Amino acid sequence: MRITIGCAALILCASMLLAQTPAQQDPSYDGTWVSRKDKDVKLMVQTVGNKVHIQEFKGSEMKWQYTCGISGKACKFKEGSRSATVSLWLNGPKLVELCTRGDSVTKRRFTLADKGTTLDIEVLPISPPGETQTIAYSRD
Repeated sequence: MRITIGCAALILCASMLLAQTPAQQDPSYDGTWVSRKDKDVKLMVQTVGNKVHIQEFKGSEMKWQYTCGISGKACKFKEGSRSATVSLWLNGPKLVELCTRGDSVTKRRFTLADKGTTLDIEVLPISPPGETQTIAYSRD
């Protein structure tokens, strides 16, 4: 009986402490992101339900845009006059993009850092193979 009352008191104290701690929200990819390397390069990311809409700009010119679900299913889009496909999925906290443009295949991994104020995008050229690079973006 004494152990049961002790356990109940411990659970009650723990619940009161948790109730006083503000709930942390997961950082969001949504927003406008500016490349730290080239301030003219911007990404605009908007999440609607389980779909993500991404636009990339160089200056005021939109280079490409697409909307795709995060289930890994391929989505078609146009980059200028060229057709391309993209797939998105989550791998833990990372948003992963696989993009095919003709014979070119690139994988990008989006990672939020610094409590959601920095977006690091790891670019992995698959075909043709190339060196992996990471591009850092800051919220605009």
